[in-house]
Parts: sequence; structure tokens; C-alpha cells
Amino acid sequence: MLYKKEYWWMWLLLFIFTGGTMTIFMASDLKLLDKDAWYMNPKNWIIATLCLVFPVTIMFVVFTIEMTCKVAAKLEIPGKELYLSPYVWLLLLIIPVLGWILFMTLVLFIYIRIIVSIYEGKLDKIK
Repeated sequence: MLYKKEYWWMWLLLFIFTGGTMTIFMASDLKLLDKDAWYMNPKNWIIATLCLVFPVTIMFVVFTIEMTCKVAAKLEIPGKELYLSPYVWLLLLIIPVLGWILFMTLVLFIYIRIIVSIYEGKLDKIK
């Protein structure tokens, strides 16, 4: 029901209030989660939790970005060669200031394009 074009504004509100983590639920519903991936292994999360809160936070951010990129690729947002490559993300994080600005710009681009794609009705066709 929420995947219809008329409900794009609800996805916008979900994006604003959840800080973009709404794409995790969208990826789950679109069956984009990989059963053999690192994020499905509970040992990884337990070890990160035992190491303090900081590693779990980083893992959750990486998981959110990965799911957002998978949803964006499913919606056929242009530039999937860039945002699906982990090397681009690592390079942007390594380069100080300019890389960090481009990192945030790329994240915002993907989130905005997902909302625009929902507005255009692309999610209706997939679901």
C-alpha cells in the first residue's frame, strides 16, 4: 500500500524522521538482503558490541548506506557504477574535507533520488 505513487510524501516524512534508515525496511520488503552477507552474521554484531558502542555505530551506518545503495540500484537511479562500489566510499572517507563533503553529497543525492523515484512511480512498477 505504501509503495503507490500517491504516498511519496509518507516516504519523505519517514526519511526526515528516521534519518534515512527507512531504506532498511524498504530493502527488506524488496528482498534485497543477502543471507550470506556480513550483516546477517550475529557474531559480527556481538563482537562489535563487546568492543564498545563505537564499532556497532559504524557497522549500522555502513549497513544503512549499503541498503540505501541497493534500493537505489533497484530503482535504477543513475550512477550505480559509482555508489555500488565500496572503493568509491572508502576513497571519499580517506580524503579529508573534500572527500567528506562529496561523501555527504553522494548520500544526500541517493536519498533525494529515491524519494523522487517514488514520486515518479518507479516503486509501483517494482513492487
